[in-house]
Amino acid sequence: MVESQHMGNDRSGDVLRNSSITNSNNRGVTIHGTSNLLIEGVVLHDIHGHGFFFEDAVETGNELVSNIAFGIHKVEGSADPFVVDTHDTARQADSRFKSSAAFWITNPTNTFVGNISAGASGTGFWYAIPRTALG
Repeated sequence: MVESQHMGNDRSGDVLRNSSITNSNNRGVTIHGTSNLLIEGVVLHDIHGHGFFFEDAVETGNELVSNIAFGIHKVEGSADPFVVDTHDTARQADSRFKSSAAFWITNPTNTFVGNISAGASGTGFWYAIPRTALG
């Protein structure tokens, strides 16, 4: 069982499975500083901002299997009321707000199998691979 904490570190053996998140005002599932987590059978609907969001490009070994993200809405810049934290407005706001992605992927050393994106007002699968960790 995944416990609630901001940065998960190594989550070997932990699973987020068969859950749904709807009408979220700022992202669906954020994977931040977390490795080796299995996310399977999760449905995201009516999400503002990114759906499944890999935050800093240091997240590795995670598996996303048979998830679906639909109804992903673009956040309209840093003045949008759905932006809820200063992290977004302080740093990578310009690139993060150009569009929204059902799956925002920053590190290719994660596994994606059988995931579906539908009805995103931006991109289904956005590979934003930086040269260094975003921090």
